[in-house]
This record gives sequence, C-alpha cells and structure tokens, in this order.
Amino acid sequence: MEQQMKKIGVIGAGWLGNDLVNTLSADRNKMVVSTTRSEQTGEFQTRFRFEFGDHLPEAFIEALDVLFITATLPKDKVQQSKLLHFVNELHAKLPEECRVVFTSTIGVYQAEQGTVAECCTEVDTGSVYYRMEQELLTKFPGRTTILRLGGLIGPDRHPVFSLSGRTGIADGQKPVNLVHKQDILKFMKLLLEDQTVAGAYNLVYPDHPSRESYYTRKAMEHALPLPEFETGTDAGKIVASERSQQVSGFNYQWSI
Repeated sequence: MEQQMKKIGVIGAGWLGNDLVNTLSADRNKMVVSTTRSEQTGEFQTRFRFEFGDHLPEAFIEALDVLFITATLPKDKVQQSKLLHFVNELHAKLPEECRVVFTSTIGVYQAEQGTVAECCTEVDTGSVYYRMEQELLTKFPGRTTILRLGGLIGPDRHPVFSLSGRTGIADGQKPVNLVHKQDILKFMKLLLEDQTVAGAYNLVYPDHPSRESYYTRKAMEHALPLPEFETGTDAGKIVASERSQQVSGFNYQWSI
C-alpha cells in the first residue's frame, strides 16, 4: 500500500534539519521549511524565512501533520524571551492532531557522574532547552517527542578535528556520549510511522570509551596529530539510550 503523503514542517534547516528535509521529501512528503533565508527549492519543498519572534505564515501551519523543531535555541536572554510567545502561537494555531518533535540536548542533565536516563530528575532547570522541553510537553501533552541528542558526528563533522594536536586537554578519563547524524534521521523517520512514541528519548550511541582512548584512535584513523589529555579524578557520566532502543524498528547502526 502506498504511504499517504504527509505535510511536515521543519523549523531550523541547519546541519541536521536540512538533511531531515531532504530525507523526508525523498519519500514524497510535502515539506514546509523555515530558514533564515527565503527560498523555494525542490518539488516537495517550500521554504519560508523565519526567526524566533516572527509570526509563522499561515501557509506553514495550515494542515500540518508533524512539526520538527531542529533550530539552535538562542543564548541571548532577550531572544530567549521570544520562545514562550513562539510556543503559545504554536498552541493557538497548530492543528489539533499535529505532532511536535523537538531536538534538545543531553546537556540538560546536571549529574556529573554515574549513568543518567530520561527519568533522571537532576536536570538544569535554568537551561533554555529544558524550559523549551517543558513548555512543549505542557502545551501538547501526549503528542510531543523530545530528542535529547548526544554530541553530533557525521561525515563532515567530528570533534577530533578540533582536538587534534592540542595538549593538556582536561578530563581524558570521561566517557564519550556521541551519536551519528544518520541514526538521528532514522529515528526521526520512524516517528512518522509510530505515533505512540512520545515523551523524552536520549539518542546516544551505546558505546562509551574514554575521551582519551576514543579521540586518540580517531586521530590515528585520520592520520592527524594526536591530542594529549590530562587524566583527572572525575569519572564522568554515561547517558543511557536503552529507551530509544526499545522503539520498534530502531537500532543504532552507525558506530561512532
């Protein structure tokens, strides 16, 4: 049976969001995309210029099935104050059945050691990402999915390139909590098929070598100057991803 075309909105067509748009439009979904530039691209893509504080065009919101918010949230307090108005506008205008997916960060966890999961209560309540999570979960109960992403890696993005050749890098003993872009895109695509997936999910590859061993190995693989780490006493934290692995049809395929 041919899959019914969905109208999908994406706010934030950056490093992750743009690949999400291309992935979902390839399946003949109708994509409406907000960017900081106004442009029209692709048979199944319509792009609008939008920044937090602007009003979303009616053509963007109308008949929307799923909204992905992948934009980087502002650090500036003045700009952050506009986020509440943005969520309130969504609450007032989004279709009743529209699902909301927000890419947050594992940076919301305040715990410095041990293993943390989605049920962990030791969170940074002052974080703009955590506050955004709570606003969306409150305004759209039962139809909001929060993706707490680990450190992002992909073919054109990896921390080893900035760490290569550096010395005296702190916390060499701490574990890495990383995730490949392709695994994120796979999980996002599954959300279109399984509407029961709601609440918070950590997206982190389930392997956590130490920073020193991992980045040394990656530097060697890329024939880069080796980074030199200092070993401290803080064991660091591991972000657990068992909940995401329980979602039907999903498993982490892209090793770090």
